[in-house]
Amino acid sequence: MNESLDRQITVIIPVYNCLNYLEDAVKSVDSQSDGKVNIILVDDGSNDGSTELCDRFAKSYKNLFVIHKKNGGVSSARNVGIEYVIRHMPRSYIAFLDADDAWNRNFYADNVASLLEQNYDLVGFQSCECDAKMRRRNEPCKLENGIFSGGIKSLWIHATQSFAAMLYSCEFLKKYNIRFDEKIHYSEDKIFSMQALYLASNIYLSNRLMYLYRKNVSSAMNSRQYGIGYFIPIIDAYIESDKLMEKWKCNQRAELCEGTVLASIYIMDMIDEHFQHFGKRKEIEKILGQKKEYLDILCGATKCEKCIRPNERYLKYKKSPLRYSISNNIKGCILYSTKIFGSIPWVKAIINKYRYSIPI
Repeated sequence: MNESLDRQITVIIPVYNCLNYLEDAVKSVDSQSDGKVNIILVDDGSNDGSTELCDRFAKSYKNLFVIHKKNGGVSSARNVGIEYVIRHMPRSYIAFLDADDAWNRNFYADNVASLLEQNYDLVGFQSCECDAKMRRRNEPCKLENGIFSGGIKSLWIHATQSFAAMLYSCEFLKKYNIRFDEKIHYSEDKIFSMQALYLASNIYLSNRLMYLYRKNVSSAMNSRQYGIGYFIPIIDAYIESDKLMEKWKCNQRAELCEGTVLASIYIMDMIDEHFQHFGKRKEIEKILGQKKEYLDILCGATKCEKCIRPNERYLKYKKSPLRYSISNNIKGCILYSTKIFGSIPWVKAIINKYRYSIPI
């Protein structure tokens, strides 16, 4: 491992059955950093040959280390990587890279390295989406360049970018024990990012493209289940996140209640999607009967100042449940038809050319 630099970047790459992509991800970091960036591959119980590939990389790259573990999911793998960096490279900035994504080839430079010496808690950059073959990309959203102080005022300053287009101070993650929620399989990165932005004392943002996200049809997000089973763990995690952050509330940060705000949105998204897939109303009523906290949030009966008014979508649902469900039934048919039409090869090619307008 490269430990010669006082302030360095250590990239944590969770690895699970990604044999076809992993080499590109590793090279995208190592080829431009000239060995100045450490790489940790956390093999999460792969069974497609990725395990052996990780071990070969460990022999080829001086700055690359491999951790093997039983399969526990991407959050578990990232957390194992964080713990390793805290123990062995406590002065590092941690970056996260999924094995099917990449760093922009022109990202790492002297001015990026010099930012690390300023001791920011977080250093954020831009990300963009790429097509499945990583040949074209879209234009990244602009960031507001400069220094920010964290707290609730900074929660959304990086929201248009991937959480992985951020460098996280190892000392900072250790101090506040910020980790990925291993109980959920979706939105764990958004919650991690929200907590980091809330707790940070100093954040630097730069309009420099760092992260290339592959829009992969086989990814977890694109193969997720629909309806209640998908949403409940996410809703509960957002609610729990607010509670976890209560002990860090102060005048500068103010009280974090954004998780409750997002929970209100997600509860109604759950109801909408349930009806769009022709789910029964009694299933929704059963959930709302079991989850009193959900009803309190929807009705505005919480201490959250942003949620003291009832959710407008919920009021429409309560006023006419049958009309609300039929409306979403129709919307579901339209969405399904649009999805089928968009999957036609020539239509998909046109959409992708428009969506990913910039050659890589």
